[in-house]
Amino acid sequence: MINTTLEIQELIDLWIENIDVREKTKNQYNRIIRYFFKWIIERNINERTIANTHVIEYKKFVIDTNNETTARLYLIIVKMFYAWIYNNDYCTTHIAKDIKLPKFDNGFRRFPLTLEQAQQLMRTCNQKTPKGMRDYAIISLMLSSGLRRIEIIRLNIGDLSIQNNKNILWIQGKGKFEKQPIGIGENTLQAIQDYISNFNEIDDDQPLFRGTSGRNKYGRLHPDYLSHLIKKKLHEIGLGTAMNKRYYSCHSLRHTAATLLMQDNCDIYTIQKLLRHRNIQTSELYLKLISKTISFDNPHIKQLDKLLSIN
Repeated sequence: MINTTLEIQELIDLWIENIDVREKTKNQYNRIIRYFFKWIIERNINERTIANTHVIEYKKFVIDTNNETTARLYLIIVKMFYAWIYNNDYCTTHIAKDIKLPKFDNGFRRFPLTLEQAQQLMRTCNQKTPKGMRDYAIISLMLSSGLRRIEIIRLNIGDLSIQNNKNILWIQGKGKFEKQPIGIGENTLQAIQDYISNFNEIDDDQPLFRGTSGRNKYGRLHPDYLSHLIKKKLHEIGLGTAMNKRYYSCHSLRHTAATLLMQDNCDIYTIQKLLRHRNIQTSELYLKLISKTISFDNPHIKQLDKLLSIN
């Protein structure tokens, strides 16, 4: 029970003000905790006398209406908020303390492409048009270097360089402020250079991958646009159907780079460096991913199915 004259919104504002996270994260937390209280008010529950049972009902709701990751985040924010107001004597009990979070499947939720599928994906790009050349360069870079969507978006023309006869691309990684260099292959470099050759003017601060038409012509691509682009390309090779579209996305290309390297006997420590994982445990998940993929696409199962056929 709330034991202060402060309004709920005032408590939220105080909490947001006092948590030590980036401004973007604060905005996310603010939105999520507001969503919780909106859910409470819509059910005619007094927001100052919320009980543990109400949080349990909310837990069931977010699990039923969201994926596992989102549901966990929504519940974590509620637990964080009530822990803070309880520790600061704004309420008499921590009503969310004993709420258990949904079990987290410590694995990837997107499947990688096979080598043949990756090649098919690249062939969907019409390299005779500026847009097709751009899309081909993006897909080549994501498949060969395992770049994340945000890392592709942030690239500028000046991030491409040659040092000591090595092809270097300076990328700004997830959660990073400083750029770090990665190497890229000759074929990928050629694809990028072919695409850049269409530019009328070249400035180091220009976005490397930009719009080719409409209001965003020459502007930096939006992350959602890139996701839509890759999903559209995946659909063209049969990986965006109702049966399998939940398993394939823009991030599948990053997984593809890792699994193809692993299948080519690349060691796990090299993969960790290439994909810039902080923890080796994250890289080791690709071993599990390969096993999962084999279980879904096992030629022996198909052969057994043929042997058992009575038609």
